[in-house]
Amino acid sequence: MAAQAVEVANLMEGASLAWAKQVERLQVEMSEFAFVAVNRLLADALSDPQVALGAVRRVLKECNAWQSLTVELHPQDLRWLREGLKGDALTADKSVIFAGSEDVAVGGCRIVSEQGEVDARLEVQLGRLRQSLDEFRAAIQVS
Repeated sequence: MAAQAVEVANLMEGASLAWAKQVERLQVEMSEFAFVAVNRLLADALSDPQVALGAVRRVLKECNAWQSLTVELHPQDLRWLREGLKGDALTADKSVIFAGSEDVAVGGCRIVSEQGEVDARLEVQLGRLRQSLDEFRAAIQVS
């Protein structure tokens, strides 16, 4: 009986370790899946000029007090954004330069001024999301 009890205890411990490894693997896979899904959704959404314009407007609101700024955009976005922000209250009383930059993906932007910089490039935002997912996963593993 004692030998069987030890064997059952060993089996339970092995099953528990296998279960924990499986849960950890699934957490990693779900985190990867969520990250890939968000990448695709954002890329699709930001290819719509109206969605991208809204994203740029939100970033401009962050630096509303800045009077002189450069808005760096993907060259493909430059023309429609200039038109979309023409006469907009966010840029009306400022010195704004719109500049094309291959360093900025379609739908993203970076705003530079003497007062600072707001980097809203898609890859930067996705990097922050990735970091949050990794931190969340690490917090779950600690619990």
